[in-house]
Amino acid sequence: MSPNTCEHLCSEHYGPAKKLELNPRSPYPELLLSNAIPSELQAQEIKKTIRGVDEDIAALNAEIDRLQHSMDALTAQRTDLQRFAHDHRGVVSVLRCIPRDILVEIFGHCLRDCGRGPGPGPPM
Repeated sequence: MSPNTCEHLCSEHYGPAKKLELNPRSPYPELLLSNAIPSELQAQEIKKTIRGVDEDIAALNAEIDRLQHSMDALTAQRTDLQRFAHDHRGVVSVLRCIPRDILVEIFGHCLRDCGRGPGPGPPM
């Protein structure tokens, strides 16, 4: 199974991201602070530096996409587990242990108190 189709989404199946230069150095910083025209050699070096930075940006975007996919998969797994736990908590709820005749009595009083059940309604 290739890393791109791995369902485990872990560092064992995905190597660490390539370490990128976070603060690349300008080959000619003085040109950034002036209106001087770069020489042909300077322009070539600047374009080469820009290509390298663009490759780093593409690599970061790919890593962000991969991590987002991992986060989405983990979020879906968490949601499934939360739903499972919620559904099963209802099964062992204390309310299920109360005998039916007591519940009928409780809710019968509630309905009478709001004027919807048999018997006298609330005092006016």
